[in-house]
Amino acid sequence: MKPRPDDIMIRHGTADDVPSLGLLERESFSCPWSEDMLREDMESPYSICLLAFSKDGLLGYVCGMSLYESCDLSRLAVFEKDRRRGVASALTRAFEKEALAKGAQKVLLEVREGNLSAIALYEKLGFKKIGVRRGYYENPREDAIIMEVGLC
Repeated sequence: MKPRPDDIMIRHGTADDVPSLGLLERESFSCPWSEDMLREDMESPYSICLLAFSKDGLLGYVCGMSLYESCDLSRLAVFEKDRRRGVASALTRAFEKEALAKGAQKVLLEVREGNLSAIALYEKLGFKKIGVRRGYYENPREDAIIMEVGLC
């Protein structure tokens, strides 16, 4: 049975979670982060790394850095079998709350121009397109849409 939003539990990530996140990275991204990169990102004092679970295990995660008035959401991934069930929305909302608690006034992110489902999700969550980074992504080469949402 697929999780419903009220069945999703969210907690901070730990070093013990890195191997599972590595699997999710390889499933979700054409240029996945290594386990060392994930561990390093998670250990930063500026990091926000949240994992979503159901009773059956890991569903997805979100990671980013909060510095001063802005917070960069750098990774958001949900296992393919668990997509379109509210997991990404729940993770993004929890990330926004953490960013606000750290003093951020806005969240910024980049998303592949061709990732229409992610763009639609972010727009539904109130993010606005504010720019483009030409040729930002590789495998395949693609522009990044820069999006932002205010937290205050």
